[in-house]
Order: sequence, then structure tokens, then C-alpha cells
Amino acid sequence: MYFPDLTPYRYFWGFRQPARNCGWLDARHDFAVGPVTDDFLAALRVLTAMPVVRALGFHVCNLCATDARPGFTDERGVRQLLGSAEIRAFHPRGALFAAPNLLLHYVEAHGYRPPDVFIEAALHSARDPAAHAVRLRDYEADRQPADEASLIAWDEELEADQRRYAAAASEAASSEASGIRADSREPER
Repeated sequence: MYFPDLTPYRYFWGFRQPARNCGWLDARHDFAVGPVTDDFLAALRVLTAMPVVRALGFHVCNLCATDARPGFTDERGVRQLLGSAEIRAFHPRGALFAAPNLLLHYVEAHGYRPPDVFIEAALHSARDPAAHAVRLRDYEADRQPADEASLIAWDEELEADQRRYAAAASEAASSEASGIRADSREPER
């Protein structure tokens, strides 16, 4: 599932506190790459070991050439598979970020660099894992009850978002193929 960074989170329904997407990558869409600090990687490992919104199946990284399920070994020495849950990062100024737990893999294996505001949130959240666990518990406990009409509307919004993202990727690909730069809409020389 693809969502552009910093767009409103809409993947799972019912959370009262709004969140922003980060790291919902897909091979059909470009993403930022660049170096990250060891401190950020350590923070990301802490957050990844505290998953929320666990799914029943696995999402396999479609950026990789193989169908291997990425994973990592946590600080207790336990191997954890990625692609079946999400993580949350709380920014000190109040913003909340939602990311797939594959984010760790995307950063380590594919050089993805999340937006700076997410990096700040991850570093802040991982400073005190016990306090972060309490915030996660409260966050998950504060879900709205689901009614059929709301779930149908939510699904329709999610499908509309995915159609818009696919159309934008298709337009960008056709612009590149025709020699038009996507950032300027001017022919390349």
C-alpha cells in the first residue's frame, strides 16, 4: 500500500488522533534517499520492536528482487519479521506519525530517508521506551467503534486515494517517457 509522506493517515479506521504517513513505499513511486544517523537507526529499531495495528498477513517489500520477508533481531536477540504491523512516532510538538514496520528495512536496505520531522519524532519517541509504550496503549485504546456506514465511507476514501496516487505515478512515468521533466513540465535538452 502506497501513501506519500506526510499525507493524512487513512489505512486503518477509527483512530481519534490524526496521524501523518511516513514510509509507505512502493516500487512504482520515487522516494527520498540519503544518509541517516546511527542514533536514528537505533531509535527506529526501538519503535519497530513496539508494533501497533498488527495484521494477519505479511506485506513483502516490492523494492527487493526477491520475495524474502525482511526482519531484524531486537535487543533481546529475538528475530522479528517485518511487513505485518505498523509503528507510531510522537513528535514533541504534538504531531503523530504512522509508518509500516517495514520502514526499518526501507531505510537500511534501500537508503530511504524519511522527512526530518519524522526523524525528530522517532528520536523523541525512542528516548523513553516505557513512556512511549504508555502513549501507544492509550492511542490504541482510544479507537472509535466501527459502524458499517463509516467503514464503507472509509474504504471509498482509501480507494479514491489509491486511484489518485496511481494516476500521478502513471502521469509521471509518461512524462518521463516523452522527455518532459516532471518538475518543470519543460522538454529536456
